[in-house]
Amino acid sequence: MSDTQTEQQATEDTIGKLGSILKEQRERSGHDIYQVAEALCLSPEVVTALEEEDYDALPEPPYVRGYLRSYAKFSEIDPQEIITLYEKQRGADPADLEYHFKPSNNGLIKPAISPTTIRLGLIALLLVALASISMIPTVNSWISETWAGFSAQTAQKNYADTKDDAILLSNETPAPLPDDVIENLASAEISSDDKPSEDDTDTTTDQATESPEENSSSDTEDTANKKTEKDSEAATDEASDDDNITEENDKKDEQETAPQGNTKLKFVFKSEVWMRIKDKKNKTVFESLSPAGEEKEIKLNKPMTFRIGNAAGVEIFVEGKRLNIKEFTKGSVANFTIE
Repeated sequence: MSDTQTEQQATEDTIGKLGSILKEQRERSGHDIYQVAEALCLSPEVVTALEEEDYDALPEPPYVRGYLRSYAKFSEIDPQEIITLYEKQRGADPADLEYHFKPSNNGLIKPAISPTTIRLGLIALLLVALASISMIPTVNSWISETWAGFSAQTAQKNYADTKDDAILLSNETPAPLPDDVIENLASAEISSDDKPSEDDTDTTTDQATESPEENSSSDTEDTANKKTEKDSEAATDEASDDDNITEENDKKDEQETAPQGNTKLKFVFKSEVWMRIKDKKNKTVFESLSPAGEEKEIKLNKPMTFRIGNAAGVEIFVEGKRLNIKEFTKGSVANFTIE
């Protein structure tokens, strides 16, 4: 039997053996195709092709050898045995494999220029170009004038900032007044409050003038008493007039703030709530800030546009039926229209 026939017979003997070893070892360890693929960072199709020895679906032999070596280590099999079976199947000699390419000596390899060297060269050329341009008299004068103007603006701004800071620092808080000065001021205010008015001064003068005569003193007392009674009656009348005016204004305000309509609304406030209602002309017809525990009933015409702050703190009844406004509430503000 020739060597060719011997190699062919060895190749036929190894067909199916490699895949069966991998598959039996995987099943013995309790793993499936997907678990092996995840452990080896391969796709399930590649693992299936290795077990079925479908080398047409796999890349070049160096990659396949790497896959098989990783699979053997994962399955605790001798990697050399698996690689040998694979090389025999593809008709290669396992003992004579070249895994690396040898460098070619046909020509000299010129060292490449590093990117850092290129950057440094470009920077040097740019500096030389700028220096050459700055040597031109026109350009040099323009640069000098621009720099001088910029320096002047910067110096003026810094001076203004420093001046403002100095003004702020100079505005110190005045020292508090001494206690004796405060007491003197307080006593001066008290004495000015106790100073009698002109009417009191006149009355005192009259009393002092007429003090020698008893009848005159009694007349003065009667006059003072009558005057006091008149002042009291006048004050009472003014107070009653003020109360009447206040009541009339309150009634007027209630009439103005209580609009009338054909739809009955009732509000029960469980907490402090702000509410504003506008009509179809976008005119505000009702607005209030109501405290907790208050109830209000009004009548308005439809449509009505509501905007309510802290909407969770109010219950609204329309013609006696409770209106659910949760679906119109975003955060704590409710916006909706009743048509």
